[in-house]
Amino acid sequence: MFKMFNALQTSEDGSVLIMVALASLMLIAATGAAVDMSRAQTLQQKISSSLDAAGLAAGATASSVDPVAQATRYFNANFPSGYLGAGTITLNATCADTSGNTVTCTSPSTYTINLSASTTQATTFMKAVGVNSLTVSSNSQITRQTSGLELALVLDNTGSMADSVDGHTVSNHHPAKITALKCALAGDAAFGGGTTCETDNLVTTGLLDILYGSNTTLPDLFIGVVPFSDMVNVGVTSAPGSGFVNNVTSGNKASMGGCVDSRSYTTASTTDAAITLPAGDGTITLDIADDPPSNTVTGTYFQALTSSGNGDCPNASVQPMTLSKTTVVNALVSMSPAGSTMINLGFAWGWRMLSPNWTGLWGATPTFTYPNTTTTVSLPLPYNTTNMLKVVVLMTDGVNTTAHSGTAYGDVTTYPDTVAKLDTLTKTVCDAMKSKGIIIYTIGFGPSTGVNTTLLQYCATQNYTGDTSHYYLAPTNAELESAFQQIGDQLANLRVSQ
Repeated sequence: MFKMFNALQTSEDGSVLIMVALASLMLIAATGAAVDMSRAQTLQQKISSSLDAAGLAAGATASSVDPVAQATRYFNANFPSGYLGAGTITLNATCADTSGNTVTCTSPSTYTINLSASTTQATTFMKAVGVNSLTVSSNSQITRQTSGLELALVLDNTGSMADSVDGHTVSNHHPAKITALKCALAGDAAFGGGTTCETDNLVTTGLLDILYGSNTTLPDLFIGVVPFSDMVNVGVTSAPGSGFVNNVTSGNKASMGGCVDSRSYTTASTTDAAITLPAGDGTITLDIADDPPSNTVTGTYFQALTSSGNGDCPNASVQPMTLSKTTVVNALVSMSPAGSTMINLGFAWGWRMLSPNWTGLWGATPTFTYPNTTTTVSLPLPYNTTNMLKVVVLMTDGVNTTAHSGTAYGDVTTYPDTVAKLDTLTKTVCDAMKSKGIIIYTIGFGPSTGVNTTLLQYCATQNYTGDTSHYYLAPTNAELESAFQQIGDQLANLRVSQ
């Protein structure tokens, strides 16, 4: 017995089997943990991608839709309930301005949107060692960053803008369309402060607030204003009025009033052409080109109007592009309704404000420094400058009409044929701008019966056939405000920053 016990004690037979059995238990446990951890990692990736989609959707509409509600909708749409055994999931959102200060997510100063989500996932194999669930979470940060922009706001200042959009007599609850326009662009600041927008039940934060946030300037955000009717006011003594108006001496610029008509037709211009009106109405010339004024090319300067012929001229003069939000707002303050509607003329001057053919002709405009270089150039920039966009936003409450008697156009009374020609010229200008890569947004303010919806849709940029995302019909003040908010959102350049 002693010998047998001693032999058993020193025997190594079967020892590997015991070791394999013990190792197998550990291997099974590790494999089970790996499976559970892999499921948790897949779940985290799904939460992360759903958060990114939710954040981008929220950032893209943050000025027109509650971003938290929007993020929640998109997250739920992208993250199926109970995915891979996930429990109840909680979505949290916070927002900050450009300085990192926490702001309400519906504030126009929202610059970043921080999203996080957390849930638990039941384990399968790790339960054997007492781990019944794992906590899975993820974060996403969306930065709303205004793209580099050269933006021309081309705004209808015609006489009908003195009326209310709903046809009622203008009053506190039925404001003039020009008032609604100013509020939609800059809120009460467009009236020098006060509570005009609140009194009229209009929006108090507008397109400019969306683009600038809490800032008064932003790098590479250049905005100009072109008020138009059937004339444009280019200013009296400052550029551009002093630079490209034909036959106006310094002594009579005061009587000019800053108003210009279309320049004279000449074969030396690139694409300008004369239009023959119906019998008895004469001939008018309408600009459809961005030819720069030149003292070597006849007919490229603009015809100045004297005080006796500029009754239809906008009170507000053209504001060349500037970095300053305050300067843009001040240009809006002086706008008042007068005159008839020539949409082609508004588009043409919006084009000139952005055309590199006019570089150096707009006076003391800001300069642009190319990224990562010391090269500085004047505005307007060359077409297709990297990371910069050229954009025109045109708002009108009417259709093309001819000028009244007493203007440089003469006595024009027979409308249909003339208006059709004006519409054709408008399309010509729009085609030319879009061929240069200029993005065009159009807004028709008022009932569809009062605006040329076909023309405005034609002129708006289309990303594909039938696309109308850059055209807005705004029959009410609220819809005008929404249109400008949506345009502000579209002009935001979104990226996932974390």
